[in-house]
Amino acid sequence: MRLYLLLFTILSTLSFDAPQAQELRDAEQPSPIARGEAPAASSVLGLVEKDCDECPEMRRVTLENGDSILVATHELTWREYNFSVEQSQCPLPSQVASVPSSDLPVTHISPIEFNCYLDWLNGRTQGGYRLPTAEEWRAFAKPAAQRKFPWGEELGWDNAVVFEHFDPAPLRKFNVAHSWVGGRTPSIHSFLLPVGSFAPSERGLYDIVGNVAEYTSTWEPGPPTCLRVASSQECQVAVILGGGVFDLVAEDGFMAFASKRFVNLPQDVGFRIVRNGE
Repeated sequence: MRLYLLLFTILSTLSFDAPQAQELRDAEQPSPIARGEAPAASSVLGLVEKDCDECPEMRRVTLENGDSILVATHELTWREYNFSVEQSQCPLPSQVASVPSSDLPVTHISPIEFNCYLDWLNGRTQGGYRLPTAEEWRAFAKPAAQRKFPWGEELGWDNAVVFEHFDPAPLRKFNVAHSWVGGRTPSIHSFLLPVGSFAPSERGLYDIVGNVAEYTSTWEPGPPTCLRVASSQECQVAVILGGGVFDLVAEDGFMAFASKRFVNLPQDVGFRIVRNGE
């Protein structure tokens, strides 16, 4: 509790005015992906597939049950999402009128609003893109070896974007430029890194742990306290996996990041899409 209070106090002192953010945006440096500095996946993995120039990169993953599934190599970014904003007027976070194109993960869009992006993407391709179920997410995120994290038994330092386990200073300037402009509420984006900043899992998937937690398509009934004052649809909760920058680490490793949140509320949670393998 003391840690959360201290963190809230620190965050509450942070604010960025529009001129400062614009100045930083004008001086924005390319992300590690754009610079070609992002860690590469193992050469033994299957090739990355893209259905169109604006489509996310997908990697074919064979699950333990033998099924093949195409999984986005990273969480959906604003650079990718903005195509749907421009072409189909898909929603932006309510705090802003526009979001800079960047390789930071999309957040503060609810799963219901996110359907607009899926409709746009499926309209440009042969279709089939969707959010993974919680069961699918656990299957493709599970380390190949029997260990807690993709890289070993300990969270360690600079293996993932998890608070107090990485140094955001090298990209602080980049992140401030992408904070929400116009309000004084501290932004989680001040602590996020562009997707692919750390090495991928053995399956070639980035940020399975940390940065932002990820929505799944699995919904469950809401708590009785909610149902007493709201409808069953309003009270549904989404199963969220992967763990965000401020999530706590438990003894059973990255799977302990599982959480449930109301599905109709935009939150600091991202999206990793999948498509059935042919």
